[in-house]
Amino acid sequence: MKRNGGKLLFYTNTVDFRLVQIRDICVFLYDHEARVWTVIAAGCDRPLRLKRNVTKETLLKIDDSFVQVSQKHIININYLLEVRDNVCRFYPPFDKIDNVTVGRFFRRKLISRYNSL
Repeated sequence: MKRNGGKLLFYTNTVDFRLVQIRDICVFLYDHEARVWTVIAAGCDRPLRLKRNVTKETLLKIDDSFVQVSQKHIININYLLEVRDNVCRFYPPFDKIDNVTVGRFFRRKLISRYNSL
């Protein structure tokens, strides 16, 4: 994964890659079985697997809009519509994603970033 001009380069296998705008990324998911992070982005028909050496710290440093909401989910806060029953709901084109839950510890950190009215 390399960053240049608001785009990230994700290797899809050993020789192929895909360029993705940072603003088009909605969710990073940790796959416990494969022990790798995956990314869901606009224009991708399926999640892209990241390299094994990618850590949550690496992902959180990419942009301030990425926020960890559980041990296995990092979201782009710009796509977050609401949290209902501890499940994140997103703006289109990610409105079909319904499996991103917010952990109790991470919920407090998420709420503390914003003024509540």
